[in-house]
Amino acid sequence: MSLAFLVYMEIFVLLFTGEKYWKKITEIVKAGENVAVLAVEHGYPIFATKEEA
Repeated sequence: MSLAFLVYMEIFVLLFTGEKYWKKITEIVKAGENVAVLAVEHGYPIFATKEEA
């Protein structure tokens, strides 16, 4: 396999997983923007649910 192919696949995987994370982030924001902001400020994982935060 060529290096270019490996790089392309890595970018594809990152974009694919990133899309899932963005969906989760938008769910959190819809649930309550203040909760998401507080979670970030206090160092909680940004993907934590409202209850966990």
